[in-house]
Amino acid sequence: MNSKDAQNIQALVNIAQCTSKDVNYLENKLIEFNSKKVPFTQEQNFIDINYVLKDESGNIIGGITSTLYCWKILYINILYVDEKYRSKGYGSNLVK
Repeated sequence: MNSKDAQNIQALVNIAQCTSKDVNYLENKLIEFNSKKVPFTQEQNFIDINYVLKDESGNIIGGITSTLYCWKILYINILYVDEKYRSKGYGSNLVK
């Protein structure tokens, strides 16, 4: 591809901030493509796995937000444990 072709291609595209509708579209297109290549190993494509840790007073001291993807692949978005409660196995227990 020469530089003129590259300039013409760049003139045809616009990079913009995604909306939630755009994100859903992109996810669905990726799922559609991937499912043609590798069969899913779970019934539901995406399973949200979100837990919160609370102390005896009900205060949040940690938690996890994650998604189990089509092939039983866990994507962890957030894993947090308050400093006071770290190194006590709470984070490990959230991931199990």
